[in-house]
Amino acid sequence: MFFAYNTRAYPANQQILLDLLATRQEIAGVLGFRSWADLATADQMMASAANVRTFLAKLTRPAWRRAPRARTDSWLHPPASSGVAAIDIASRGYWYEQFRRSAFDFDSQSVRPYFPYAQVEAGVLETAGALVQD
Repeated sequence: MFFAYNTRAYPANQQILLDLLATRQEIAGVLGFRSWADLATADQMMASAANVRTFLAKLTRPAWRRAPRARTDSWLHPPASSGVAAIDIASRGYWYEQFRRSAFDFDSQSVRPYFPYAQVEAGVLETAGALVQD
């Protein structure tokens, strides 16, 4: 089920996506922009794709320096004592949670009291409803 959910509409819609990307590039070119990203940001605060890249680079560098442990892929390698040789895609969430518990002393269940199910459900449905109306 996990695999089916995460690969829905693929590869059936791959060509549609490629056509969409080509059309976006064509529209940007006709309007005098180098890329769709430049067109999409022209009237935004960032004003260009280059400014977005510069901003993200400025943001990323200090974040990576301050969180070197977060970069590790050790969560992809379960402990030998677990009896698991490799992590398949369906088990990745479980093992990532185990990694966060051991590496950062963080258990995602510890924040559950701050997100009561009824309020989360109402918020999700409200957001989905707003998206459908737009």
